[in-house]
Amino acid sequence: MDNLIFTIASHYASAIVNGDYSGLEDHEEKELNGFLDHLMREFNSNDLQPTDYYLQNEPDFNRCEISNLYANCIQFNLIKGV
Repeated sequence: MDNLIFTIASHYASAIVNGDYSGLEDHEEKELNGFLDHLMREFNSNDLQPTDYYLQNEPDFNRCEISNLYANCIQFNLIKGV
């Protein structure tokens, strides 16, 4: 299994970890789903499991890999299954 670490806006965390999209706007949900679909194709896996996000790292104002916009971001770890 491969560990994949991404920098994403912290407001996407609930959707990734819990499947709770209620805090996202429609365009954000579409961006997130597109990002996850792209990862599954790129890494040839239908099974990307979120394992951890790094709370010990305070949110950092950085560029989000999902939206390509600056936001309060966290580093997120996904494990590529088989």
